[in-house]
This record gives sequence, structure tokens and C-alpha cells, in this order.
Amino acid sequence: AGVVGAMPNIPANRLNSQFDFLGPSFTVSSEERSGIVALQLAARALRAGEIDAAVVGAVDVCAEPVHEHAASALGPNSQPAGDAAVVLVLRRLADARREGQRVYAVFGSEAANDAADLRLGTEDGGWSLVPGFGQAHAASGLLYVAVAALACRHRAEPRNAAPAAPWLSAGPRAARVTVSALGGQTGTVRVVEDEATAADPLLLEAPPRFHVYSGEARRAVLAALVSRQ
Repeated sequence: AGVVGAMPNIPANRLNSQFDFLGPSFTVSSEERSGIVALQLAARALRAGEIDAAVVGAVDVCAEPVHEHAASALGPNSQPAGDAAVVLVLRRLADARREGQRVYAVFGSEAANDAADLRLGTEDGGWSLVPGFGQAHAASGLLYVAVAALACRHRAEPRNAAPAAPWLSAGPRAARVTVSALGGQTGTVRVVEDEATAADPLLLEAPPRFHVYSGEARRAVLAALVSRQ
């Protein structure tokens, strides 16, 4: 158990073997940026034609006494922990569209800095998961990316103390995730709505219609309901 625990590539290799992914497998360690760095490596391999799909995951079970004690020792700015496990599947957009797969969001240009972008993360004044969920540490970066992709897919802006708000926009919706990590590092990912992919079927259903049935007494109301009058 001690040897396996010291070999972080083992989980990725076992998943690769179990599901017969037939590609390279490895783990990435970059604190809160871990999932974002893995996402960027997968996107680079897809662009280079080295792979046809990538499974990118980030897991941190940090809501436990040892982690919380270590975090509190860092100072008064320590944040409550939150367990998280996130898995995303990346494909080239043309391949996903050709096979009719559901596209939640498109991995956009990191260089673009549109003021209209929805901001999420621990930097740049973004919407934070910490108040309602906690700090997922090594999984936090990819967790924010998943939230951003869902926001683009469902066209809804996340809220901590209330249900998501409708995300109204004259153009494609885009969200920027920026997280800070230990050691003064920063990770940024930008995702954009895929307008060519149909929105959630629930959003395309006809709005409900209201019918009013009346009568002088309960029997008359029931009769009107049965006769649809």
C-alpha cells in the first residue's frame, strides 16, 4: 500500500487499462491548477492529432482532519474544504459534431479578454464556489471549468444563495475561469458556448398552458374538468 500510494500514475494507468482507452495516461500535480493544466495538455494533444479523445479528471478528498489542520496552519485566510471529483471528455469540435455528440462548451482562446465574459474562480473578481461548496484544492480548477461549461450549455449564470439566473446575451456566451494556486501560480481557461449544438431539450419545450375550470360547487367544477369546458 505504501508503494502504490507513492506512485500517482497508477490510478490513471488502471483506468486506461480498464476502459481500453489505447492512449497515453499520466497524472499532473500543480496544486489548484492541476485540472486546468491537464485540460491544456489534452487540448494540445488533440490539436496535434496525437489522440482522438481525452478523459481529463481531477479529484481531491480534502474535507478531512489532516488537510484542514494543515490548511489552518497557513494562516487566518484558510478556507473550508470541499470534496470534489470532476471528469470531462474532450474531443475535436468537428469530430463531436459529425457524430452528433452533445457539446457542453468549446475550449476557447485563452488570449481573448472579453469584458463580457462570465468570470468564475478565485481571481479576477470571479464568482466563487467557496461560500456554498468549499475549497476543492487540487480539483478546484477543473470544478470551475465544469461549472462554466454547464453555465454555457444551459445559458444560466450561477448564484450562491439563489437559483441560477437566465444568462441573456446578444452573442455566444463565454466564461473565463481564473484560479490562484500555491506558490503564486495562476491558471486560466476560457470556454465558449457552442451555438451549433441544440440547447437542452427542456429549454425547447413549449411553455405550459393554464386552463381554468369553474362551477357553483365542487361537483360542477369536476364536471367542467371532465368535459374540458
